[in-house]
Amino acid sequence: MLKRIVTLLSLNFLGALGVAAGPTEDALRIGEEALAAGDRQSAQVTWINAYNERATAETATDETCAQLLENAGKLFMEDGNHQTALGVYEKLLPLRQTLNGKDSIEAAKVSVLLAELIVLNKGDTTRAERIARDATATFQKAGPDYAQNEFEARMNIAFAMMGRKDRIGAQSAYLEALEFGKGRKGVDQALVGTCYWMLADIASFFGRTKDALLYAEKRTQFLREALGQHSPTYFNACLQHGNLMSAAERPAYYQDLLVQLDSAPKTKDTFKTQTILSDRLALIEFNQNNRERGIELFKKAVHYGEKAYGPQDGRLLPIYLNLAKTLLVVKRYDEGVAAYKKVLAIRTNALGDDHPDTIETQKMLDQLIANLDKVR
Repeated sequence: MLKRIVTLLSLNFLGALGVAAGPTEDALRIGEEALAAGDRQSAQVTWINAYNERATAETATDETCAQLLENAGKLFMEDGNHQTALGVYEKLLPLRQTLNGKDSIEAAKVSVLLAELIVLNKGDTTRAERIARDATATFQKAGPDYAQNEFEARMNIAFAMMGRKDRIGAQSAYLEALEFGKGRKGVDQALVGTCYWMLADIASFFGRTKDALLYAEKRTQFLREALGQHSPTYFNACLQHGNLMSAAERPAYYQDLLVQLDSAPKTKDTFKTQTILSDRLALIEFNQNNRERGIELFKKAVHYGEKAYGPQDGRLLPIYLNLAKTLLVVKRYDEGVAAYKKVLAIRTNALGDDHPDTIETQKMLDQLIANLDKVR
């Protein structure tokens, strides 16, 4: 059924689906009830069916139809179904312009999303930029109550330029967005931090490594001041900053972050960051032949990872694999086998006993145990 919706959307909503949605007002309610119950697909089907019926009858011209499209489009975007979402918002924009006015706030909000979707779908980025600029002008006239909307529109101007690989123009646009949003009341400062990261990305593309590092550092400093030293967004920015550093600089930087995290609230986000940092440091130590220190850090990564994700989560798999290999290298065989048994347990939990990957892991474990028995 959902595939049929996608086809209909791509064909400009020609025809209605076989399942009747009833009056559009009822369809809004029924879709909301389905969504509240966790059935996103039923909600999407209900709303699109209802719109299609009205479109077929050439009566899809009222506020209820606009709400049907807005509800469905939002879900498609959240689900990453950008192609279908584009079809929805292409229909929604002219409807909003008719209902609320071409230069209305309501139409401008749709324009911001449409511009983003055009770029994500590799469409006409010049058109996307124009739509985003028109929306920016509308929000500017509307005043400070729409600062967040204006900031998002400015970001999409830059995003459209990036979409057509105009990095010089995008750099200027991101700088303008940064200047507008930094410290401004009502603007999401975490999103403002993204401007710094995009500027770092552009600098890296042109081989300006020092500039890239400077922008990444400014981002972490900005987010620490704006969101606090224990903010997950701040620590994620720190991890990305570390990716740009030289191999010689990373260990001390990562170790300093781990120390900072010791005083952070013990949340899943904290444990996730501790997992990543411990694993990265363990790999560095291993590659520098500091095997015992690597083992200690791999074990810390496992400890934090189990708190962040749970003991059977697949994200622990590469950590256990590296731990097992390192333990075997230093001839701590019993511990190495125990770590490899955890690899098998995670794969079995995720894939089942009969999956080829599980079977292969079991064979490797059996072979490992047999070989160790010969050594002893």
